[in-house]
Amino acid sequence: MSKNLLKNKKNLRSEYPEKNLIHFVGIGGIGMSGIAEILHNLGYKIQGSDKKNNKNCLRLVKKGIKVFVGHDKQNIKNATLLVVSSAVKMKNIEIRTALKNKVPVIKRSEMLSELIGLKNSIVVSGSHGKTTTTSLISALMDAAKLDPTVINGGVINSYGTTAKLGDGKWIVVEGDESDGSFKNLPVTIAVVTNIDKEHLDHYGSPKLLRESFISFIEETPFYGLATVCIDHPETRKVLKKITDKKILTYGLRKDANFYPENIKMDKGKSTFDVIINNKDRKKEKRKFLKKVVLNMPGTHNIVNSLAAIVVGYFLKIPKKIIHGSFKEFSGIERRLTLINIVKNNIKIFDDYAHHPTEIKCALTTLKKIYSKSSIISVFQPHRYSRTKSLFDEFCKSLNLADKVIISDIYGAGEKKISGINKEKLKHGIEKIGHKNVLTLNKFQNLSTIIKREARADDIIVFLGAGSISTWANDLAKQLK
Repeated sequence: MSKNLLKNKKNLRSEYPEKNLIHFVGIGGIGMSGIAEILHNLGYKIQGSDKKNNKNCLRLVKKGIKVFVGHDKQNIKNATLLVVSSAVKMKNIEIRTALKNKVPVIKRSEMLSELIGLKNSIVVSGSHGKTTTTSLISALMDAAKLDPTVINGGVINSYGTTAKLGDGKWIVVEGDESDGSFKNLPVTIAVVTNIDKEHLDHYGSPKLLRESFISFIEETPFYGLATVCIDHPETRKVLKKITDKKILTYGLRKDANFYPENIKMDKGKSTFDVIINNKDRKKEKRKFLKKVVLNMPGTHNIVNSLAAIVVGYFLKIPKKIIHGSFKEFSGIERRLTLINIVKNNIKIFDDYAHHPTEIKCALTTLKKIYSKSSIISVFQPHRYSRTKSLFDEFCKSLNLADKVIISDIYGAGEKKISGINKEKLKHGIEKIGHKNVLTLNKFQNLSTIIKREARADDIIVFLGAGSISTWANDLAKQLK
């Protein structure tokens, strides 16, 4: 794609006034919809297609973007450029038609790189916590009146969308490591939240995954910053390989440059102090922030907020603004979101957790906050390959719930793997001692199961990255 596409909009339009149409294949994806929205707000003519109509598609339609449900060669008859989601196969009819007609086809990451190249960038990467961390950094920069452009992997409640076009000189982006493309993004401030066993179907080995994060950090310029959470063994291995970049670390470990103390949690909030530990200047081990109130529960979210604090420190944002931004933070959709409280004070939560580490964080947080309640987890496994490669870890993390209900695996375009199914997960959890594991044949049966299994003051939490979020909202209506 031409490096001048975005910078010379007027020239492009005058040359191709009736054909300047960018078509997104898989526009309903969380990352694709955000980029499409930003380009639309910049004044480009945008349209797209997806195999199903979802909330992202409906949001774009309300903004005036044409969305086709289903893929057809007629959808792209006036398109001059196709942007393709990594989830869409090259045999897709729209892609094949574009290539046949010599219409340029680029990956989502290439278009994202074009957008990022227009501003100073903060790119948030890692296996978990990217969306929350991106949202917290964005909230901090909003509070500081820096008016950033934001492209996130989840709906930020204060925006009501995944993306925002700002007038400031910064762009805050959630980087996607699933296909390795994040390491090629232009970056001023690089954030690495953690590195876990994820997307090994692409990388092939933990070593190659680790090397991609090394490459990502090495892209930071001499005037930039890399901030890395050192709580994870893999991130510490990465840090040993980086010798010539400005790096500030954060985490729960007391050898981090920024770490929390005096942690307290109360239902929807966390309170903590932040210690700054500059090993190069011994006198600077001091209390940097006192009694930070984060409008989110969970130790993992405290760690996510530390990344934003490091960015604020580097950009010299006043402490008072940092305090205020976290206290007023309104959260992200599907991050332990309380959907409803129904009869007998039964609370229904919805969470995006689809990896064992994320499931463990969600369940541990709920158990700390609602220590006297029983937790019923409704889990929709996401991808056959992930379920197979992390099978034992899934069993251990789901074992934290008092009762577990497992649905069919959401394939996300993958072919079924023989022997990998909800029944195998049920037996695996039971094998390590759990006595209350059920399987769900179809959503219509869920309300009957919940009415039978749930007791007063119980917590019901929906976990997964597929279609399960609609179940949480529908169950709340049924139980009402």
